[in-house]
Amino acid sequence: MTATTKALETRPVLSPEALAFREGMSRITAAVHIVTVAGDRVVGGVTATAICSVSDAPPTLLVCLHRAGRVRSLLNAGTEIVVNTLDAHHQPIADVFAGLGNVPMADRFRHGQWQMLPGKPPLLLDTAVSFEGQVESIIEAGSHSVIMCSVDAVHLRDKATSLIYLHRRYLAQPHA
Repeated sequence: MTATTKALETRPVLSPEALAFREGMSRITAAVHIVTVAGDRVVGGVTATAICSVSDAPPTLLVCLHRAGRVRSLLNAGTEIVVNTLDAHHQPIADVFAGLGNVPMADRFRHGQWQMLPGKPPLLLDTAVSFEGQVESIIEAGSHSVIMCSVDAVHLRDKATSLIYLHRRYLAQPHA
């Protein structure tokens, strides 16, 4: 049995309803982000699209990550987190943090210009916007964790062209 065959055997067969849901979600435009965290002598990051604002008073984000993901395993209430919203030229970095190429986690941060401070989540320096904050609460929902994050700092960049995801592909969205 090959590794590919074994992987296919362990994947759950999706119901027609689940397949329709996935297809429907692929038709909703989403900004592309890299969520980063720092744990005990380890940093992690993952590409994510299920992120939205909750409130501006106090500033709060909702971040959804797969429960079995390596980055999710580093998150608890109080964990510092950065949501880096990607610019169009970051597509190769988005692929690396999505796991394409099986790049080891520590090596992923060799792609792009990162601010790496001891004990802090990495901050991508040339993003459209980055949000620094901390995890306030986590709710488990199906295959994912819904993570509420307070926002402590916002880093804006002028004239960015956001990287978006639609119909299972990346697109550039210029800002007006």
